[in-house]
Amino acid sequence: MSQAVSTITGPSQTDQGPDVETRAVVHQRDDIAGQHVERRPERTSREQDLVRTKRREDYRDAVEQETISEGEGWARERESLRRTLSAARRDKDALRKQLEDTTARADNAERELAKLKDELRRQTATRERLRVSQDAEKAATRELSHLRTLCEQKEALLTSRGAELRAAQVFLTKTDTTSYAEVQRMVEQLNAQAFQLSALVTDNLKFNNERRRGSDVDKTYGDVVLKIGEPMARVLYETQSAHDPTWVQTGVQATVVGFAAWIIRAWNMTLHKAVDAALTSIHKTIFENEPQALSARWRILSARYVMQSGRREHLVGEATDHLIHSLGKVLIISGARDVDRTDGWGASYMQKVRDIVEQSMAIHKAVVEDISSSDLEIIYPSGSSTFSTEAMEDVDDCGRNRTQKTERKRLVLCTTELGLGRREQVAGEKGKSEVHAAVLMKAKVALQENDL
Repeated sequence: MSQAVSTITGPSQTDQGPDVETRAVVHQRDDIAGQHVERRPERTSREQDLVRTKRREDYRDAVEQETISEGEGWARERESLRRTLSAARRDKDALRKQLEDTTARADNAERELAKLKDELRRQTATRERLRVSQDAEKAATRELSHLRTLCEQKEALLTSRGAELRAAQVFLTKTDTTSYAEVQRMVEQLNAQAFQLSALVTDNLKFNNERRRGSDVDKTYGDVVLKIGEPMARVLYETQSAHDPTWVQTGVQATVVGFAAWIIRAWNMTLHKAVDAALTSIHKTIFENEPQALSARWRILSARYVMQSGRREHLVGEATDHLIHSLGKVLIISGARDVDRTDGWGASYMQKVRDIVEQSMAIHKAVVEDISSSDLEIIYPSGSSTFSTEAMEDVDDCGRNRTQKTERKRLVLCTTELGLGRREQVAGEKGKSEVHAAVLMKAKVALQENDL
């Protein structure tokens, strides 16, 4: 029994025996057992011995059981400690492994840090070189900008001086881009076109001897008066043209050349009459008071920029429609049949009328923009003006050469063909300028009868 207890409790209990607490429990129980023996004297000593022995055995069993329980507790505690020690060892190994990993990472981090420091030093050096290069580039850019500014200033100065020289050359030269003879041929062609159109229109129409009456006819008559004058309008309205439309042809021809003269003389067909008259007045003043080169250059530049305010195709179309409409009114008061006020009658003549408008605009450009040595003028005597043999020819004269004295007393009925004249400002005696005028081509006119 004592060996079993010693085996469970360990070497310290075998060498020293029961500890103090165990001995106290044993003595206490012996005292209790003695008391029971004393209380029961009647029991025999044998029984008492048996009881005492039994108690001792029970006590020993209890002590042994308690010792076994304590030994088992110690064993469990030792096993727990062993497991704790194993876990601690494992933790130690894990910590050692973690420490090794951490140390390796730290070494790697140090090596990476060293690389980054080297890279930072290289980048710092590169950045410094870049800064120096940028500073040099900025300095070069400033120098280049300064040189470019100087170059632009010199170029602008050269351009300005060149423009001044060209402007001076323009005002000093009198070179024409179109000759007088060419302009004269253009006017002759325009007159021929007007004659052909008037003949074509009158040949294709029928006329009534009777005239319509009413407010519409009166308004149309008034519009025709504004175009070709009251004497010619009255002739067309009162003359019976059913068998002889000669006066109708003359009226159509006069309307065409009158419209052509307006296109050639106008600065721009879209300008208001007051504006056109103001430009004409300014040019007249400059022509009379300045050298020919200066007044001609003003005329050319003014006409060029005034014409830029309208598109050519738009102007040609509007002028064509306007002339067709005006011819229709002339034919209405002349008693023409099948001529309405919608201009539908003129569809077959549209191209010829358009050609006349374009020819008039070409003459306008030649007269106003292409001639600088002198001023060319279209001669277009208005109705009721005094006939002059210096600038006019009687379309009915047929070469009879009426005396100037007789013809001066007669008045113009209408103009059937345009003429061409020229004026030039030249230096006269004592420094005064003089105007030299000449007629290059006389205008052909129909004269009024003495009884008109």
